[in-house]
Amino acid sequence: QQEEQQQQEGKARRGVRFVDQGAAAAAAQAEQLDEDTVALVLTRVGKVVRASGQEGKLNKALEVLSKTLQGVNDAATAERFLPTLEAALQPPERVLKKEHTAAFAALFGVVQDKQALLPPAAAFQVDTWLLRCVHQPQLFTDDSFRFARASKHVHAALVGLDTLQVSSVDVIDKAQLAPAEGVRQPRSPAELTERLDAILQCLESMAPFWQHTWARPAVDLAFKLAVDRRHWFAEDTGQRARLDAVNDKILARRHQTAKKNRLLASM
Repeated sequence: QQEEQQQQEGKARRGVRFVDQGAAAAAAQAEQLDEDTVALVLTRVGKVVRASGQEGKLNKALEVLSKTLQGVNDAATAERFLPTLEAALQPPERVLKKEHTAAFAALFGVVQDKQALLPPAAAFQVDTWLLRCVHQPQLFTDDSFRFARASKHVHAALVGLDTLQVSSVDVIDKAQLAPAEGVRQPRSPAELTERLDAILQCLESMAPFWQHTWARPAVDLAFKLAVDRRHWFAEDTGQRARLDAVNDKILARRHQTAKKNRLLASM
């Protein structure tokens, strides 16, 4: 019995040592994400995302950036990621390439998780990035529930235009951009243009799904909200023409469907 008790005490001591070692390893890993590590990652990833001819390395760079951002737990460090995140999204068509969609969605999924750490002044721009990189890709699905969830973000972005204190032609004075509580404002005309482009990309992605009856209510609502806010889309940049073109396709499909239904009813 004494020998058995000694064995149990030995196991307990080894268990304590194991827990201590595990805690020490976790602490050491956490300490590794110091300023030098963050600076090194941002510098190296920044070179890849800003350089031309580096598309083959882009997904790996985005993965490294994502894993590093996951370990960030303070606002000052999180803010340092913003310039690199912005650079990664240029040119805009890069996000739409199939080979990069998953990497961008994973990275900006982490950005979404860390959004509370980012400065409130950047909230409008970050929401635009999430619309482009997280919610728009989710529209490409045959899952009606997933499509409906993603569509709600497009609807919200359109309704959110009503809360803005600026128009697409305003020269924004940052001193006037003390937003009302819960209302996020663009810091520049460029940020507003980027948001409108992101909305248009979502509308253009949604339009082909009108042929599916399960997607039609969400698509119809999105285009009604967009047409009601047509004045937000600038004419000189071609945004309004893009909206009109994709809306005309929806109207044509409605007309064809109604004509077909009338023909069937007359038989």
